[in-house]
Amino acid sequence: MVLALGWLALGCGSRGCGVKPQRAPSSDRDEPRLAGDDVARCRDEVQHGAVAVLPGAGGIDGLFASCDGDHLRAWVSRGHTLSTTRRALREASPWSPAVIVASGVEGLALVPQSAGPLVWRSPTAAIEGMEGVDTEEWWVLRGASGASPYTRGSLSFARNVQGRGALAAIDGDAQGAVSVLGSVIVEGDEEARVVRAEVRVPSGENLRFEGVPERLARGELRAFARGANVALVERAESGGGFDNTRIEAYAVDGARLVLRGSHALLGRHVLVVARGASRGREALFALATFERVRASAGCVDGLSLSEELCVRPGPVLVLRVDGASMRVTEIAPAGLPDAVEWDPDPRADGSAVVLYVGNDRGRPSQRAARMRADGSVSDSWALRAEGLPPLDRPTMISCAGELWMLGEVTVPSGDEDGGASESAAMAVPVKCTR
Repeated sequence: MVLALGWLALGCGSRGCGVKPQRAPSSDRDEPRLAGDDVARCRDEVQHGAVAVLPGAGGIDGLFASCDGDHLRAWVSRGHTLSTTRRALREASPWSPAVIVASGVEGLALVPQSAGPLVWRSPTAAIEGMEGVDTEEWWVLRGASGASPYTRGSLSFARNVQGRGALAAIDGDAQGAVSVLGSVIVEGDEEARVVRAEVRVPSGENLRFEGVPERLARGELRAFARGANVALVERAESGGGFDNTRIEAYAVDGARLVLRGSHALLGRHVLVVARGASRGREALFALATFERVRASAGCVDGLSLSEELCVRPGPVLVLRVDGASMRVTEIAPAGLPDAVEWDPDPRADGSAVVLYVGNDRGRPSQRAARMRADGSVSDSWALRAEGLPPLDRPTMISCAGELWMLGEVTVPSGDEDGGASESAAMAVPVKCTR
């Protein structure tokens, strides 16, 4: 299983009818083979790389990476428990003992490359004295770099306000306030609104947002690129007897959101990678549309994700947003995206890598594609390195001048009865996947 089924968020989508996607020249060529010292190093990473089993129950709900100096750090949400561990960048390094950061975590969707501040949703218990507060509460964590103790604060909303989509910490100040961008729907409204709220960190009291947050934009926050401060919003429109979904890119400009581009999608569902890639003021986002195929119809021309779920994916698109506009590029004719990131290697010449699930005769196939600075695709390859296990929820991170991939793997649990398995995290350099 190479795709987290929970990522198939309901929405709309197909090829699009607004901004016409630029069709990147297709390429079935594999990436150039490794040479020199990289061969031995990659062999150790893939065949002898350490895995980390993180606290929590069941499978992994969220897996994210950040760069912690000369270490790669993993953030894992599992059974509402958020924990973190890290490993050195030298080959086959072990992971450190995991540290539990918080419990009651729900909806951790974005972790910036520098790892902080972090923000997530958490259910609010029906505690005496908190009447009128429903289940929506936003938590913020600071000190996530490991250089100082963790500090946190939270903000709750009135009963008529419910959260939607992703959350992103966009900035903080010296007094400890962290500005959070998110989306909520207010009772009586038909659509969500993008809002901004301040959370004080640390805070020893329950802070509550009175009233209804001001609307900065219509729609639901689906993705955010922290470094470039660009948000991706999904907005549904109805008219002419059909539904139209529009993906809009906004730049955060002080207290405002400034529209940078819009792309119309036709269809039923859209999958958006929540974490965008940043390079200066430029941001990259990956998305794809898909249609569900009824089980009774079989999965002849679709992608089988489980015995009960078959989808027919549309093209894998990359949205490139700069200070003035948004460009849309088709990376693959069909697939479901997992991650997008710029390659920091000088030899990469400003290119980016997209991870996605392709269709190999109806079966999922993990693939990667390299997009040049001009938007063309130079190489596409299957993640097929000898000894590399299937990686669920793969994500990428630029760390110490190299592009890394972090994913979930299944390992034996060590139960005496045998046959049981456990979810764990594993990291390898992206160049070692071919």
